[in-house]
Amino acid sequence: MAEKYNLKQELIKANDYISGKNDGDPKWETLLAASYLTRPDYINTMRANMFTSHIKQALTLRNPEFPKIYFGPENVVGRYSDGYKQIKDGDKVVYKKVVKYENLIKKSKYSTEPNFYILFLYDKKKDEYSIVERTPCEDATELFGYDYVNDVIDSYDEGDTIKDGTILYHSTSYDDDMNYCYGKNVNVMYSLDLTTYEDAASVSDKFAEEFMSSEIETVRISLNDNDYLLNMFGKDIDHYQTLPEIGQKVDGVLAASRRLFNNQVIYDFRNSRLSTIMDGDSVIYEYGTILDYTIYCNNPDLPDNTFNRDILKYIKHQRAYWKEILKTCKEIKKSGSKYTRDINHLYKRAKDFLDDEESRWKEGDSEFGNLLIDVMVARHVGCQEGQKFSPRYGNKSVISKIVPEEDMPYYYDENGNKVHAQILLSLLAIINRTTAYPLFEMALNHITQRCARYMKTLPTREAQENTFFELLYDFDPDYADETKRIYLGLSEEEKDEYMHFVVYGDDKYRNGIFLRDVAFKEKTPIFYRIMNIWNKYSDSWLKYNRLYVKKWGREIPILNKGLISEMYVMKLKQTSRKNFSVRNMGAVNSKGLPERSYKSRSHLEKTSSTPIRFGEYETLNFCIGQETSDYALFQALYRTSVKGRNDLAKLIMDPNVTEGDISDTYDSRTAEIFNVIMMSLSLRLKFTNEDNTLRSFNRTGLHSYTVDGKSFITDDFTAMMLERIEEIENRIFIENPIISTNELYDLVREELSSGKHLMGTNDPEEIDRIMNLYYGQVN
Repeated sequence: MAEKYNLKQELIKANDYISGKNDGDPKWETLLAASYLTRPDYINTMRANMFTSHIKQALTLRNPEFPKIYFGPENVVGRYSDGYKQIKDGDKVVYKKVVKYENLIKKSKYSTEPNFYILFLYDKKKDEYSIVERTPCEDATELFGYDYVNDVIDSYDEGDTIKDGTILYHSTSYDDDMNYCYGKNVNVMYSLDLTTYEDAASVSDKFAEEFMSSEIETVRISLNDNDYLLNMFGKDIDHYQTLPEIGQKVDGVLAASRRLFNNQVIYDFRNSRLSTIMDGDSVIYEYGTILDYTIYCNNPDLPDNTFNRDILKYIKHQRAYWKEILKTCKEIKKSGSKYTRDINHLYKRAKDFLDDEESRWKEGDSEFGNLLIDVMVARHVGCQEGQKFSPRYGNKSVISKIVPEEDMPYYYDENGNKVHAQILLSLLAIINRTTAYPLFEMALNHITQRCARYMKTLPTREAQENTFFELLYDFDPDYADETKRIYLGLSEEEKDEYMHFVVYGDDKYRNGIFLRDVAFKEKTPIFYRIMNIWNKYSDSWLKYNRLYVKKWGREIPILNKGLISEMYVMKLKQTSRKNFSVRNMGAVNSKGLPERSYKSRSHLEKTSSTPIRFGEYETLNFCIGQETSDYALFQALYRTSVKGRNDLAKLIMDPNVTEGDISDTYDSRTAEIFNVIMMSLSLRLKFTNEDNTLRSFNRTGLHSYTVDGKSFITDDFTAMMLERIEEIENRIFIENPIISTNELYDLVREELSSGKHLMGTNDPEEIDRIMNLYYGQVN
């Protein structure tokens, strides 16, 4: 029997849970959602909303860190992520391990580790089979993705038992203790450097290289039965290699094919030309490491020749992989045991790859005739100019300049080593954005860094413990109590290890002092806590670091006090490469908007030919130095007219073309699209000139009007006629600059009485009244 759903009761239940009515423990923080990863009580509301967008746009770093100043929900977010696989509900036994391209990888000189395989698992208690798929990475939307750490899953073979709770793999967002990391603690300095204007920021070259994420792409190669792959990776005709091997890196060209035309086959397919790209060849441009091939073949009679040798090799090993999967699925189905839906799906997938007669692959809604090859490519990318990044407070920035690390400001640590700033941000950003917490985060990290430096000078672990926990109590007594309770439960050896990490850190962290600062739960505002800590320790170990900068080949002290301290920074998806165009006069889409062309999306050209969009701020900037009418003309030609864009290109590129060669009128693509949309609604758009529109005028109310420098108190109709007289006068003066008053009067009256104007009147008495009023002869 279906259970009735009562929305009102569900909302009441949710309200009781959040308010803590049942157990006295309010859980209102659940309402903050992603905003709980920042400090919404210390930043501008709009910036808090912006942060939630940044979280969705954040990339997974290859070497992230846990925030030194954390807010509490980080690991809650990580717990509910699908970026890891954990064995649940009992131990599992590895029944079968089926590796894709196993024999090829074993013989490869590029990669000997398997990229893809299936583990068939058996749960004895449940008598149930399930599967786990091992992949090197996750291919997310667009070209973004992330890598997996597969050390644990790779350690199991057939017959091994996997214990309940084992985490088989996880993304690089998790450290060894499964702490969730989505950014990096970066040395930041606020500055008035010219490279930090507005959202701009300069970064060191070392940071740009280390702030690395992964790009994962699946590139499709489509081949008709008269397309032949070229020898792009072979040494000569005796070593004809059309595709790179799995694990091999490509830098530029992934594959190239040539279409066969009978009348030029002798020229096109000469041995010396099969390794050279010619005009008309289809070239797939890509760079990165080859991870996998998936081949969809609708041609069971694919000829075994030099051109198809690599394709047939991968098809052969791909079929062997799916045969083993199909065999294993059949064994499980016949066993009588239960099995998950994933095995059903895998069984069907295997049949599709092995049944050449009935299974016909489709691209979109239609079958293709020959071959489709999907190539998975991965690459690791750092930062370039134009890369967007953001700390946790909606204070996004864009890299404006990458400078050598030695040219960034720095200070000396306790060992005399230089510690350079990795990012320079605008000193005015805090005021402009009304976000206070970035300063608090930098201050707290400076305090912990100086405390760790002081603790290195203490002779005993007991002295280090006292200093460490005293600082924690000064910061937050509740957090200090919780930390100390955990610490006292450790063995002596574990305490030594713990305190060594607190003082010296490890390969990732300069020290191991982490502070938790939960939003809306502080008993003392953060400003006063920091001020009290500073006043308490400023006479002993808490000092400013003396800052220096390298200028004109020598070291110069920075006179003003400042901080180079850590701030947690995320890398965002947006880069300058996304909208880069080398030929700004290319085509736009059917709506006149710029987007990646088909060739660019299909990797058939190195750079996009799509026009760059001129946005709101670009428009304002352009209008500083030129007339708005010129800019409007440029937009009309460039953005809304196909022919206008072509003529504009000729005007710019061809010195012999003049303005006279430009047409007087152009069709607007925007208007054409709009008309089609209106037509679909059974509407028609018609533009009219107000001067040619019939309208009625009020003849009763009196208002004040000024015509030809003279003021009148009259009705709307009379005022309109007075304006008409002024207009006729101006036209007459153009043709007859020298004319008597009487001649002018007669010409104006003749024009008004001629019936040429729909606006007005043909009544002679009315015309005389208005003429006399205009010329000062009030009747």
